[in-house]
Parts: sequence; C-alpha cells; structure tokens
Amino acid sequence: MSLSKKAVLFNVTFSLPSGTKVDKKESSKVATNHLVPGGRRSAGSYQKIIIDPSLFKEVKKLKRNVEGYFNVISIAYAHDKMPVIVPNGKILEATAFIREHKRLFDNEISAIKSAYDAKKEEAKTRLMTLYNEDDYLDHDDFIARFSFDYWMRPIPELDSMDLRWTVSREEERRMKESMQKEMDENLGESLGQALQMMSDHIKHMKDVVSKDSPRIHDSMIEKIHEIAESMPGIVGLSHDPNSKVSQTIQDICLDLRQIQADDLRGSGLWEADNRDVVADQSTEMINKLENLYHGCEAQD
Repeated sequence: MSLSKKAVLFNVTFSLPSGTKVDKKESSKVATNHLVPGGRRSAGSYQKIIIDPSLFKEVKKLKRNVEGYFNVISIAYAHDKMPVIVPNGKILEATAFIREHKRLFDNEISAIKSAYDAKKEEAKTRLMTLYNEDDYLDHDDFIARFSFDYWMRPIPELDSMDLRWTVSREEERRMKESMQKEMDENLGESLGQALQMMSDHIKHMKDVVSKDSPRIHDSMIEKIHEIAESMPGIVGLSHDPNSKVSQTIQDICLDLRQIQADDLRGSGLWEADNRDVVADQSTEMINKLENLYHGCEAQD
C-alpha cells in the first residue's frame, strides 16, 4: 500500500513576538566605553526586555506542547520541521488536539491583548532611562504578531503526476524514479530519527530507575506510554504489519505499556525488584532498537 493511503501531511506554524529589542544607542555606548574598534557591530548588541516575559509564558507553553505532541505521533516528510507525516490512525486524535490547542491559544491572545498596555506601563518603571516609546508597536500591530495556523493535506501520489506535456516519457520515468528514491530515503531517515527518539526516552527511564533512590515522575512514564501508542503506526508507514521490524516494535511497545509509575516508587524490596526488572527490560529494548535500524531502510 502506498504511503498516500496510509497517512496525511500535517503542517503547524507558530509566530510569537520576542518581547525584546536591540538598543543601538546603548550598544554603541558599551562599545565606545570599552574602546572596541568597529563599534557595536564588532562588540555585539544590547538587547532590552521591553515586555515582561511572563506575558508570553502560556503561549510558549502551548507551542511546546503542540511541537512535543507532533514529535511523538509523526515523522518528518522531508528535511524541514514541517510538514510532518501523520498515520491515518492518528488523524482524528491529532485534529482534536490541534483544535483544542488553537482554542486555548486564542484565549491566551485575548488575555495578552488585555494586558499589553499595563505591561508597557510596567516597563517604564523597570527600564527607567532605557525605556523608549518607539520600541513598542501599537496595540493591534503587536497582537497581529501572534499566529497559530495549521492545515492537513493528502500526500501526493507520484503515479498521478502527468509530465508528458513537458518532458519525454523516458525523462518522466527517470524524474519519478529520482523523486521516489528521495522520498524513500527521507522516510528511512525520519523513521531512524523516530526510533532514536524512542531509544533516548528508554535510556532516560533506565538511568532513572537504576538509581538507588530514584524519583519517578508521572510525566516520564506518560511520555513512554505516548511513544508506545504512536510508534507502531509510524513504523507501519514503511513496513508491513507482519514484518520483523513491525513485530519487534509491537513487542517493545507492549512491554512499555505495562510499566506503571506507582509500581516503581518506594524503597521496599517489591518496588526495587520492579525497578531492576524495568532496567533489564530497557537494556534489551535499547539493544533491539540499535540492531533494528542500520541505515533505516525504507522497506524490509
């Protein structure tokens, strides 16, 4: 089955203002005071915090949550961060997730809009003589700097491309073969990165549970479970469900889903035994993942 029938492309873009501004005047003063040849262009720039960073805290958190979510459930389509390939089994979940976070984002922008003028007033006291009214956008222009957009598209089918009117049949065949090879290589590379991410999280869990008195955070196990839910679908983009690769990933994910934070907490022998078991299992999983992909071939 072609990739276009297994997945879709999902694109998410954010734009957030920095809340900082380079003060050229102060930068030049610093360079002059230190006798720097070439002035501020050689010495560097002084960057002012013109808006209290707390104003951006929640929207930045939303951005991290969205990016973290897609890092787990998808793989890169090409060499860029976006768009990403989302397996069909995750489309409804991803759509619901992104809509909810877009709603939360819009709510935060409304709150920022209401707080902007007060933050400007606060900056006058905080920055003192560094305050410059010209550093600030007007209310509407500032809010326009925030954006959160997304789209979902089908993955293009090479067979549906008709280039006969621009090139010969032989040239069309060579072009499609070249594009298919590049797509396969990109897919293999993306799958390799996904497996490396999976291995890194398992290594982190192993390091934690191997400590004498570990602190087992729910977030660590929740992330492991998220990966275990998503990885079979990601591997299925390139491999048949009955292949050795798919079966190995399914076995690893089944073991990962059995791990519970409460079973690993405490200082008793029972919890210590559980941690030893998880540490040993983690070593086996890491070895399997390292042996599974060498070069990350797109096909078995």
